[in-house]
Amino acid sequence: MFSFVGGTNVVHHVHFSEAVRNPYLAIVSLGSSSVGASFAFSNVGSITLISEGDGYYGDGELSISGGTVTGLEGHGVVRLNGSFTDLYFTTPQDEYWYGASIGIPVVAVPEPGTWCMLAAGGAMLGMLGRRRKDGKQEQST
Repeated sequence: MFSFVGGTNVVHHVHFSEAVRNPYLAIVSLGSSSVGASFAFSNVGSITLISEGDGYYGDGELSISGGTVTGLEGHGVVRLNGSFTDLYFTTPQDEYWYGASIGIPVVAVPEPGTWCMLAAGGAMLGMLGRRRKDGKQEQST
């Protein structure tokens, strides 16, 4: 988890070793109940709110405008839409503490054992199909 205090013009930079598509940002305690804080992304054009809810300091809310996520004690998950090798953002509002984690969607890849079982099953079906075909030809002659 990354933690921030906000209130600076520092540009934060996250670099991925290869392009990632639609990364998720899990947000904790963004802003306070009366003063909002934000993550302002300079290279993200579209953000989707996936979920929001209660956090340690109460029930807050998140709002999205273009490439900026703003929270009033906001807790939740957003998806940064697009393909990225780098993310650049600022945390311009002064805030004591807030945090975020970045998650990458994972596409399931079958284990080698699964491929072997699939191949064995296909071979069995092929052999059964061939036996049936051979049996029908003998009966018809």
